[in-house]
Amino acid sequence: MSLTNISSSKKYPCYLLEINDVKIMLDCGLNYNNIRRFESGLWLKIPHFNTIEVSSIDAVLITNYENIVALPFLTEMDGFRAKIYCSQPTMEFGRLLMLDMALSMDESSKTIFDFEPKYDKYLKKN
Repeated sequence: MSLTNISSSKKYPCYLLEINDVKIMLDCGLNYNNIRRFESGLWLKIPHFNTIEVSSIDAVLITNYENIVALPFLTEMDGFRAKIYCSQPTMEFGRLLMLDMALSMDESSKTIFDFEPKYDKYLKKN
Protein backbone atom coordinates (compact mmCIF):
# COMPACT_ATOMS: atom_id res chain seq x y z
CA MET A 1 0.00 0.00 0.00
CA SER A 2 1.21 3.52 -0.78
CA LEU A 3 -0.18 7.02 -0.36
CA THR A 4 1.11 9.77 -2.65
CA ASN A 5 0.43 13.43 -1.94
CA ILE A 6 -0.24 15.36 -5.15
CA SER A 7 -1.75 18.39 -3.42
CA SER A 8 -0.63 21.87 -4.33
CA SER A 9 -1.03 22.94 -0.68
CA LYS A 10 -1.41 21.30 2.74
CA LYS A 11 -4.80 22.92 3.21
CA TYR A 12 -6.25 21.50 -0.02
CA PRO A 13 -5.84 17.71 0.03
CA CYS A 14 -5.41 15.44 -2.95
CA TYR A 15 -3.89 11.99 -2.52
CA LEU A 16 -3.45 8.88 -4.61
CA LEU A 17 -3.96 5.71 -2.57
CA GLU A 18 -2.61 2.52 -4.14
CA ILE A 19 -3.63 -0.85 -2.70
CA ASN A 20 -2.33 -3.75 -4.78
CA ASP A 21 -3.53 -2.91 -8.31
CA VAL A 22 -6.28 -0.50 -7.23
CA LYS A 23 -5.70 3.27 -7.38
CA ILE A 24 -8.06 5.61 -5.55
CA MET A 25 -7.84 9.40 -5.69
CA LEU A 26 -8.79 10.86 -2.31
CA ASP A 27 -10.19 14.37 -2.66
CA CYS A 28 -9.42 17.05 -5.25
CA GLY A 29 -8.78 20.18 -3.24
CA LEU A 30 -7.86 23.48 -4.84
CA ASN A 31 -6.68 26.85 -3.49
CA TYR A 32 -9.26 29.33 -4.73
CA ASN A 33 -8.97 32.04 -2.07
CA ASN A 34 -7.89 34.78 -4.48
CA ILE A 35 -11.18 34.31 -6.35
CA ARG A 36 -13.12 34.77 -3.12
CA ARG A 37 -11.24 38.01 -2.43
CA PHE A 38 -11.61 39.26 -6.02
CA GLU A 39 -7.85 39.67 -6.42
CA SER A 40 -6.54 40.64 -9.80
CA GLY A 41 -4.36 38.22 -11.72
CA LEU A 42 -6.36 35.09 -11.06
CA TRP A 43 -4.37 31.98 -10.40
CA LEU A 44 -5.40 28.54 -9.30
CA LYS A 45 -3.05 26.09 -7.64
CA ILE A 46 -4.43 22.78 -8.85
CA PRO A 47 -3.12 19.41 -7.65
CA HIS A 48 -0.15 17.96 -9.50
CA PHE A 49 -2.19 15.67 -11.77
CA ASN A 50 0.64 15.69 -14.31
CA THR A 51 2.75 13.58 -11.92
CA ILE A 52 0.42 10.56 -12.12
CA GLU A 53 -1.01 8.35 -14.84
CA VAL A 54 -4.60 9.62 -14.91
CA SER A 55 -5.87 6.66 -16.92
CA SER A 56 -4.79 4.28 -14.14
CA ILE A 57 -7.10 5.80 -11.51
CA ASP A 58 -9.93 3.39 -10.68
CA ALA A 59 -12.01 5.63 -8.41
CA VAL A 60 -12.18 9.13 -6.95
CA LEU A 61 -13.53 9.57 -3.42
CA ILE A 62 -14.58 13.10 -2.44
CA THR A 63 -15.05 13.62 1.32
CA ASN A 64 -16.56 17.12 1.38
CA TYR A 65 -17.78 19.89 -0.92
CA GLU A 66 -14.63 22.02 -0.70
CA ASN A 67 -12.48 19.14 -1.91
CA ILE A 68 -14.45 18.68 -5.13
CA VAL A 69 -13.32 21.95 -6.73
CA ALA A 70 -10.33 20.60 -8.71
CA LEU A 71 -12.32 17.63 -10.01
CA PRO A 72 -13.16 19.26 -13.39
CA PHE A 73 -9.42 19.71 -14.05
CA LEU A 74 -8.97 15.96 -13.52
CA THR A 75 -12.02 14.72 -15.41
CA GLU A 76 -11.11 16.73 -18.52
CA MET A 77 -7.65 15.17 -18.78
CA ASP A 78 -7.06 12.66 -21.56
CA GLY A 79 -7.56 9.10 -20.37
CA PHE A 80 -9.66 9.84 -17.29
CA ARG A 81 -12.38 7.23 -16.84
CA ALA A 82 -12.57 6.57 -13.09
CA LYS A 83 -15.82 6.35 -11.14
CA ILE A 84 -16.46 9.26 -8.77
CA TYR A 85 -17.97 8.74 -5.32
CA CYS A 86 -19.34 11.36 -2.94
CA SER A 87 -22.45 11.99 -0.87
CA GLN A 88 -25.43 13.79 -2.36
CA PRO A 89 -24.90 16.90 -0.15
CA THR A 90 -21.21 16.99 -1.13
CA MET A 91 -22.18 16.93 -4.80
CA GLU A 92 -24.86 19.62 -4.44
CA PHE A 93 -22.82 22.01 -2.30
CA GLY A 94 -19.74 21.39 -4.48
CA ARG A 95 -21.74 22.23 -7.60
CA LEU A 96 -22.92 25.49 -6.01
CA LEU A 97 -19.38 26.36 -4.92
CA MET A 98 -18.01 25.77 -8.43
CA LEU A 99 -20.82 27.81 -9.97
CA ASP A 100 -20.04 30.65 -7.56
CA MET A 101 -16.34 30.38 -8.44
CA ALA A 102 -17.10 30.54 -12.16
CA LEU A 103 -19.25 33.63 -11.68
CA SER A 104 -16.56 35.23 -9.49
CA MET A 105 -13.89 34.54 -12.10
CA ASP A 106 -16.07 36.11 -14.79
CA GLU A 107 -16.71 39.19 -12.66
CA SER A 108 -13.08 39.59 -11.57
CA SER A 109 -11.93 39.71 -15.19
CA LYS A 110 -13.95 42.87 -15.79
CA THR A 111 -12.70 46.39 -15.26
CA ILE A 112 -14.62 49.55 -14.42
CA PHE A 113 -14.68 50.32 -18.14
CA ASP A 114 -16.73 47.17 -18.81
CA PHE A 115 -19.73 48.57 -16.98
CA GLU A 116 -22.06 51.06 -18.58
CA PRO A 117 -23.88 53.29 -16.11
CA LYS A 118 -27.64 53.20 -16.44
CA TYR A 119 -28.70 56.81 -16.09
CA ASP A 120 -32.06 56.46 -17.81
CA LYS A 121 -33.99 55.87 -14.63
CA TYR A 122 -32.60 59.10 -13.13
CA LEU A 123 -33.32 61.35 -16.10
CA LYS A 124 -36.58 63.24 -16.30
CA LYS A 125 -38.55 62.59 -19.39
CA ASN A 126 -40.62 65.38 -20.91
